[in-house]
Amino acid sequence: MIGEGSLLKFLIGVAAVLAAYYFLSYTGGVLAPFLLAIVAGYLINPLIASLEARGYRRDRLVLVLYLSVISFVVLAAGFLVPWTVETVTAQKSKLPEYLALARTLPALLEREAARLPFGSETLIDAIRGVSSLVQRRSQEAPGMLLGLLPPSSCISCLSTGRGSSRALFASAPAATWRRHSA
Repeated sequence: MIGEGSLLKFLIGVAAVLAAYYFLSYTGGVLAPFLLAIVAGYLINPLIASLEARGYRRDRLVLVLYLSVISFVVLAAGFLVPWTVETVTAQKSKLPEYLALARTLPALLEREAARLPFGSETLIDAIRGVSSLVQRRSQEAPGMLLGLLPPSSCISCLSTGRGSSRALFASAPAATWRRHSA
């Protein structure tokens, strides 16, 4: 049998976890780097402490750790940024195909929903609602996708040289670049 004290501790623990979840769901974007740094420091401290016990100076160990992390981030950016730019431009070229599929898919879904024995009217209404939302968003999609390109092209220019950004600028309509640069 569970005692009243352990049940109370359990309920307080559940309330604390729910409160922490609620708090982090609203502030997680701001607090995430700090929480990540606390966890990283907690995990790396035993390594630093053991190397410090062997006679290494703590300040030099931390400096080597910082330089290692910065080097990793720079190398990762050097590989990931060009890959991201290539992926975005490849998706941009496939966008008309996706939009054509988005226009034909609702009619296909409505035909299949009409064959259901019950609930087809509700499902068809839902499909039409989603279809109208997709059509509105698909008209905004090229601008939204191209809105992502200028910052990534600037990062790419810094990390890989001017050639890839020149190709990226050439792949987008000039009106979009004028609109974003103004």
